[in-house]
Amino acid sequence: MKIMLADNDLSIHTIVEKMAERQKIEFVGATSGSEALKLFVKCNPDLVILYALMPDIDGFHVCKEIRSLGSDVLIIMLFSRGEAIDKCIGYDAGCDDYQLKPFSPVELMMRITALLRRHRHEITPIKNRIEVGDLVLDNKRKTVFINGKSVLLTPKEFMILAILASHPGKVFSQEQLVEAVWGKEYVGSTSCIAVFVNKIRDKIEPDATNPQYLQTACRFGYRFGS
Repeated sequence: MKIMLADNDLSIHTIVEKMAERQKIEFVGATSGSEALKLFVKCNPDLVILYALMPDIDGFHVCKEIRSLGSDVLIIMLFSRGEAIDKCIGYDAGCDDYQLKPFSPVELMMRITALLRRHRHEITPIKNRIEVGDLVLDNKRKTVFINGKSVLLTPKEFMILAILASHPGKVFSQEQLVEAVWGKEYVGSTSCIAVFVNKIRDKIEPDATNPQYLQTACRFGYRFGS
């Protein structure tokens, strides 16, 4: 296993590198967002840890760039305690979890272990291919087409759409979608689901204000319609 850390704070590098060494995990580190993007392509890590507020290219942008490459690598976003940041922004960018710093090596390793466990037992959609109206979703290839044109979704956006589309008409609460996508260990606000749904609507709906596919079941959650 290989971990990549991107943080301009060298003390964090020391903590993560020592933790990785004790766990016999390969470690690579970058001190800027631009270096992180180059290192990611070169080293192909299994897990990425990004500090949200790096000075040159921030962690949110790095995360989006990694997802734009089609990678579903596990990503943990770092935030400093006291920073006034809406963590939904991190999830919207494509991260899988977050960690507040300063932190202990044991705390970080527990979070990594839980994330890996969730990933191994991630709930996958039942249907491999879905065709509804102008929408075609291929779960094996992780592709979505609208009117024959490819639509780029982040891994989490794709998972939410695929789960809903695999059960047309069934209402899923925000809590159910969070558990299906992030796992039972997730701790945080379920309001992030609304952010993801709005992003998906912007990408697939002919009119995002009057959605055809991702419909809101008022006070209950979301359903996939046709």
